[in-house]
Amino acid sequence: MKRLLTTATCLAMLAGGGTPALAKKYRGSEDELSARKAGREVLKELDIDLDADGTRETAVVERIGGGRLVARVLRFEGDPEEGRFTEVVAGTPKKAKRVARFEARPMVGGPSPELVVVLEDPSPDEVAVSVRVIGATDAGLQELFADTFLVPPKAEAEGPEITFGDASPHVVFADVRGGDGQEEVVWYSGPQTLVLPGKDGPVRFVIGAYRSVFAFVPEKGRFERVAQGEVEDFAAAKAVSEVKASAQVPKIWGTSQPFWGADGDLETSWNVPAKEAKGQTLTVRLKGSPEVRMVRVVPGCGGSEVDWRRHQRISKFRVVLGSGQRFEVDRTALDELPAGVEAMGEFPLEEGFGAQVLIALKRPASTPWIRFEILGLEKPELRKGERVEEACLSEVSFH
Repeated sequence: MKRLLTTATCLAMLAGGGTPALAKKYRGSEDELSARKAGREVLKELDIDLDADGTRETAVVERIGGGRLVARVLRFEGDPEEGRFTEVVAGTPKKAKRVARFEARPMVGGPSPELVVVLEDPSPDEVAVSVRVIGATDAGLQELFADTFLVPPKAEAEGPEITFGDASPHVVFADVRGGDGQEEVVWYSGPQTLVLPGKDGPVRFVIGAYRSVFAFVPEKGRFERVAQGEVEDFAAAKAVSEVKASAQVPKIWGTSQPFWGADGDLETSWNVPAKEAKGQTLTVRLKGSPEVRMVRVVPGCGGSEVDWRRHQRISKFRVVLGSGQRFEVDRTALDELPAGVEAMGEFPLEEGFGAQVLIALKRPASTPWIRFEILGLEKPELRKGERVEEACLSEVSFH
């Protein structure tokens, strides 16, 4: 079979004084060509050097009958005119209706990229998402990952919903295991939600997503599941650069420091003398001027159940943001939403005692600092012989 020369090819020959190296277009295997009438066809094609030998292979996705799709890597061998494509490796065939992704990307940190294929097969009940990764190993090109995930129909949300990130079922290829330079296959299976009472009923907040993570294991030459059902936090606390307080208990070893009220640790707290607590403030300066949508307050000593009971707890407080927004919260009347607050609720700490107040703002606020002010206290639950004249703030954080 002779190759026809285009005008561009002829000009290239005149300019270079010779015959240019033309990449042969893959038209399908002999079996595929003879079976095209039966519905077999090439859907996607990509030139790629998967084994880093300096010679590019041809990667394709073919429809092979029965509604199945398969990713294959082929190498052109023999005479430039009379040679043929031979298969190097093929992925696991899967029934699918479309190719959602077909790309080369560096995933395992080797000298060559990997071939990533995502197939989708929608049905009235669900969408089957099939992922294939093909790449180089010591034993040659192989399929490194093959799995299928199911996407259920999207349910109608009851009431308003505010999202902090994309928790819809989907696949991502990213380094999520600590910056080792290797990408993982990450499947997000659904949202982690928080429901807070709002003015007109419950408000649903999507604050995270459940995910499964598949990491490449060099000794085995394939991706394996390293985490299932873990949560990615979309509403992590904003980073703090400085904390100042108007007052605190005496500065001796073992007592409170201002930054302990915003250090993310319930074992520590900002303490003030109970008789002087009203009107005392804790000012938290954030790194940069991040967008804040939610405030969390632990209005007592959260280190232990005994500490929570013995110390005085904050019953009423004011929050002032550097953006100009401000509001007051009375823990005895949480159903009365202050201006600028979308929803608010109080929940036990994860340890099973105490309380944490979550406050969602009506609109995000970009702010460099936030000031927390004590407006009132509730009496401790003292037993005979106990006396603690301190009020506690275990934690205030901004999300």
